[in-house]
Amino acid sequence: MGNEDLSSGKSDLLSEMWHEVRNPLTTIKAFTQLLLSAPDGEIKSRVEYLKIINSEIDRLTGLIDELSDTAKLTKESQTCLGK
Repeated sequence: MGNEDLSSGKSDLLSEMWHEVRNPLTTIKAFTQLLLSAPDGEIKSRVEYLKIINSEIDRLTGLIDELSDTAKLTKESQTCLGK
């Protein structure tokens, strides 16, 4: 695999990760805005919005953990290969 292939692969990975991170952020932002725009809203709706926000934060945490694990594996493999 040449340097251009590696560079392209890294670029594709970063693009995919950006997309995966952006989706939950968009959801969190939207439901936060709903909560802020109707502070006296129905308690049942507010609880549901907060559950969605919490779920999306868990999703982001998982994505960040996966990215961190991938970075560690990449660094370890480069070390083993003497790069």
